[in-house]
Amino acid sequence: MIYPADFETRIGFDQVREKLRNFCLCTLGAEYVDSMAFLSEKNVIEILLNQNLEFKSILQKGESYPDQHYTDPREFLEMAAIEGSHLAPEQVLLIKNSLLTIAAWVTFLDKRKEIYPALYNLSMHTQVPVQL
Repeated sequence: MIYPADFETRIGFDQVREKLRNFCLCTLGAEYVDSMAFLSEKNVIEILLNQNLEFKSILQKGESYPDQHYTDPREFLEMAAIEGSHLAPEQVLLIKNSLLTIAAWVTFLDKRKEIYPALYNLSMHTQVPVQL
């Protein structure tokens, strides 16, 4: 189905998007919010709702989850890919901390896959490139 160009504004989703963007911890999250679009596929909506409910449950239970080092290392990874280039120690540390946060989330969800199956499914195929 094709929607009018101003559909999101008409239904107020542009306001929801702005509120969501304010909760993002780094540019990667903000880019994800910007890429969101109206959905009408029931199965996709159900998956996303389940992910949302599971994360809400984590917050409500006060579970300790990986909540630090949400950064966008893409710029530094691109720099590192250039032969002969070098990263500053702070840049390497930023990349390392980002990878540790990803690994911590994978471990967190693996230990709770029965409790949070929708979130666990997100982490199942998480891989760190061999170059890193």
